[in-house]
Amino acid sequence: MSFISRYCEDIPPAIDWEPLSLAADLTAIEAIAVWRDYFRRRVRQAFTTIAPISCAVVIQEKRLVGLLPDWQLAGALWTDQLSAMISLADLCLPVNLPLSVEALPSFSGLIQAFTQTVPAVLPIWSEERQGWGLLSIGNIVRQVDLDQVWQKLSLQTVALPTCLLSADATVEALAQQCLEHQLSAIPLLLGSDSTGTSPGVILRCLSLNDYLIQPDGDRQRNLATALPPPLPTCHIDQSYAHARQVIKQQSLDYVLTTQKNGELYGWVTPQQWLDSLHPEALLTALQVIYNAPLLVQTLESRIVRQQHQLKQDQHLIQQFLSQNPNLIYLYDLGQQQICYLNYSLSVMIGYSCLDE
Repeated sequence: MSFISRYCEDIPPAIDWEPLSLAADLTAIEAIAVWRDYFRRRVRQAFTTIAPISCAVVIQEKRLVGLLPDWQLAGALWTDQLSAMISLADLCLPVNLPLSVEALPSFSGLIQAFTQTVPAVLPIWSEERQGWGLLSIGNIVRQVDLDQVWQKLSLQTVALPTCLLSADATVEALAQQCLEHQLSAIPLLLGSDSTGTSPGVILRCLSLNDYLIQPDGDRQRNLATALPPPLPTCHIDQSYAHARQVIKQQSLDYVLTTQKNGELYGWVTPQQWLDSLHPEALLTALQVIYNAPLLVQTLESRIVRQQHQLKQDQHLIQQFLSQNPNLIYLYDLGQQQICYLNYSLSVMIGYSCLDE
C-alpha cells in the first residue's frame, strides 16, 4: 500500500455526518434561530477528532442547493451588503463538486476538489445514511496523522488581515471583516498598540460563530461581550506537526504564529493547511525524511548497474542466436517485415537484414 493511499482510509471518519441542514426557502433572519439552537447543542458536546463545522447544508427535498458558511449568514444579518430577508437559496454558495462517500476520489483528488470550492468545505453524500455530511480541511488535519511528514514541513504563515480588530470594535465590524476575507475567525489584539509589537499585547482569535449563537442580535454590540480565552500559538520556526497539536485542542482551524519573543507574526488558515496536504508538499517533506540526495544517488547507481546487466544479457543472447545452427528469424507484424535473421539463415538464403 502506498504512502498516500493508506491515509485515504482515515477520510470517512473525518466526515461530520450531523451537519446543520437548512431549508432553501428560509430567510436569513428565520435561519438564525435554527442555527443558534444547533450550534449551542454542538458546543456543549466534547469533540475528539471531529470539530463542528460552522457551515450549513442548504437543501430542498434532499437535493443539495449549496453551502451556507457562517460569514455569509453574518453578512446578511449584520452588514449592509446583504439583506436579512434574503432566502437561503439566494444566499448560499453553489457547490459544483458534490461527492459520494461510496466513491471518494484519491487523496490527491480530494485535495484538488478542495481547491475548487468556496468555502473550503466539501459536502459528501451517503447512500447508506441517505443524507449529507461535511468534510473540512481542519477535520482532515485532526483525523489523518501525518506528523512524521509534517515535522519536516516548516509552517507557511500568511499576513493577518489588513484591519485587526480591537475589543471596542462592534459585531458589525467583525461580520464585515469575515465577509470581506471569507473567514470564520479574525485575530483580535488587546492593548493600545494595534500592531501587536508592544509588550503586554494579548492575542485572541475571535470565532464569528461564537457571536452568531448569542441571543443578542444587535450588530452594534461590543466584541468585549464574548471574548474567548487565549488560544495556544506556534512559533514561526516550528512545523505543521506543532500546529496540528494546537488545532486538535480547539474547534477553530486557525493558528496564530509569533516570533520567539512573543510578537505577533501571522497565522495559519485553512488555505495553508490545504497547501500542506498537497502531494508536492508531502513529497518535499518525504525527500527530507529519507535523505533525497542519498536516495537519488542510490537509484542512479542501481539504474547504471541494471543497464550494464541488460547489455551483458543482450550480448549473450546475440551470441547464442548467431551461433545456433537452427534457422531463426523475427518478423515484425506491425511493420510487415523481417527484422532479424540469424547467421545460419543468412548464409542459406544469402540475405541479411543489413542489406535493406
